[in-house]
Amino acid sequence: MVAMQACARHSRWQLALESFVLAPSPRTPVLYSAALSACAKGEQWSLGLQLLETLHAERARADTAVYNGAISMCAKAQQWQHSLALFDGLNSESLEPDLITHNSLITAFEKGGQWQRALAAFTKTPSPSVVTYSSAVSACARGSQWQVALLLFEAQKRSTGVDVILCSAVLTACRGDAWPRALQLLADFERSSRANLVAYSAAVSACAPGGHWTQALQLLVQAQARAIKADTAIYTSLIAACAAAAGWQQAFFFLRRLRSSMLQANEVTYNAVLSACENAEEWQYALEVLGALSHQSLQADAASFSAAVSVCGRCWRWEQSLHLLAAALRSDVEANVILYSTAISACEKGNQWPVALHVLDQAQRTSLRIDVVASSAAISACEKACQWQRATFLLDGHGPSVVAYSAAASACGKNARWTHALSLLQELEEQSSGRVDTEVTYTVAIQAVAQAGARVAEWAWGGY
Repeated sequence: MVAMQACARHSRWQLALESFVLAPSPRTPVLYSAALSACAKGEQWSLGLQLLETLHAERARADTAVYNGAISMCAKAQQWQHSLALFDGLNSESLEPDLITHNSLITAFEKGGQWQRALAAFTKTPSPSVVTYSSAVSACARGSQWQVALLLFEAQKRSTGVDVILCSAVLTACRGDAWPRALQLLADFERSSRANLVAYSAAVSACAPGGHWTQALQLLVQAQARAIKADTAIYTSLIAACAAAAGWQQAFFFLRRLRSSMLQANEVTYNAVLSACENAEEWQYALEVLGALSHQSLQADAASFSAAVSVCGRCWRWEQSLHLLAAALRSDVEANVILYSTAISACEKGNQWPVALHVLDQAQRTSLRIDVVASSAAISACEKACQWQRATFLLDGHGPSVVAYSAAASACGKNARWTHALSLLQELEEQSSGRVDTEVTYTVAIQAVAQAGARVAEWAWGGY
């Protein structure tokens, strides 16, 4: 038992499970809990659920601790549906959920982006702890519900006082539009001497989406004035703020400052710098940053390549975008839909519709679920080349996307197929069940008919 727990703690989940298999039957709930912990460490949630089935097959009775381990395991794997099913299973076995059970379920909802469910679970938690409040606030942060996060924070503050962990969580919830509120909260924490590096990092991160890098820099200065030593995370958030403002020069400056502070930049840091180059359309610098990753013994990921592919596409370097896509596929990078979409968009911008269709076909041959962005970019490429039949063919099985249908309708209009264009827009309205703005569809319809008329006139004049 002790050896099994030691293996689980050191992420040697295979050895831990071997010890579990060799254990004599009937196995105790403590053994099952240790095995589930090993599965969680090894990111083997499906295997962990099979262990629970084994428990029931052995007619052994699970206790609350076993269910807690299983719910937490599924939460870490972002499998909130399984966590909820396990919570219901615990109740069906007449077991009493404890605080750990409730906290694990709320965390599962938080990681799964289910902030409403997280709040519902929070209201059913008897005597919630700081961890409970923090998980609920984090769920609200993921759901962009900063007002609700503030209400939870105020409720907890009245109950047990200010907690640093919860402070950081509520600051994170104020990312984006609510960044001024984050600065106010941080000022309150400073007055109560509660502000630490984590709180300052969260406040800097709150400034990042809106590109408020000067405010973020001021926060870094304030932290250093309080003898708080900056770390890589706070510099990375500052660089992300520069990136949102297309401040590529500032991003490079703070990257150099990070290094001069004897800190180690990580993949997230370099991706933030790449994002700055992308937003500023500095494709050559983006390629330099991408190359610097390997020189720093860091691994470029899909986000790194996507940013580089995107900036090359924006700068009419579609061939370079394809070279980068090929390089990503040759490496150990797990290509995602965003990477393919940016490559297709690069081809679309470069008026390379056959290549765009080839990349789309390449993406469809993978196990990825192609989204509306990728297919819309391919349709737009066909629209620019007046390939109306190919554009309408790509709509097959497509959801009600205004961008995709508008591009296909425009392609029809350019080829004097105005009746086809109107049929497509009618199909869009029917699929969307009235959710699409009729003013938008009418505008597209008028443009398509006008394009068709201009095309017919062009053909007529060409006959003389």
